[in-house]
Amino acid sequence: MICPGQGVGEVLLPPAGPAERGRIIVLLMISVFSDGALAKGGRRRRWAQAVLCERPMNAITFGTKRAFHGFLRVTRKPLASMGLTAARFDLLWALLTERREEWGSRGVWQSNLRRWLGVTAPVVTRMLRALETIGLVRRAREERGDRRQVRVWLTDTGQRCILEAQSAMLRAMRRLVYMAICFGQHRDPSKRLIHMDTVEGYLRALRSTFGDTATLYYAWGHPDD
Repeated sequence: MICPGQGVGEVLLPPAGPAERGRIIVLLMISVFSDGALAKGGRRRRWAQAVLCERPMNAITFGTKRAFHGFLRVTRKPLASMGLTAARFDLLWALLTERREEWGSRGVWQSNLRRWLGVTAPVVTRMLRALETIGLVRRAREERGDRRQVRVWLTDTGQRCILEAQSAMLRAMRRLVYMAICFGQHRDPSKRLIHMDTVEGYLRALRSTFGDTATLYYAWGHPDD
């Protein structure tokens, strides 16, 4: 029997129980993301969408959400001890690593920060106001070029703060991630590279699919970094 949307020679999966069906759907989602079919379209994409839309499938979304909250939970206290949050860490890291010399001036435009972090202008303004209050950043209206822009830069205190936070947090978090995704093989550099590249690929596909616009990148040891 050929179902609508199924071409001749295509295999229709047989009926399965709830547990087996759940495994099939998860594997199907991974296949769609991993080979680029979601972006390119085609029969696989249409069939996958039909299967996934037949009933609510929250395993991936729920798991991703819980992993996100887990990261926030384990980093909250260490970051708070340095006067930071996860969002503040990202902003300061962007200022440290994405800084550009424009018109001979230090720092970056506030509008660029918004694009790198993938957030709205009011969010960046609110965060910068708080960081400026505690002496970690400075802001000033652009004096040359586009005077509508506001230039932002790290103070000496802000640079010391983000470097100390980076030293304390990133290495420990990298080790936790490797232990979580390598299934006991985290001491093998080649296994770490394979698993990390796979996870990053899935996350990049999910972010792209759901319209994430942030461009800030944390190098993690990939040969292309």
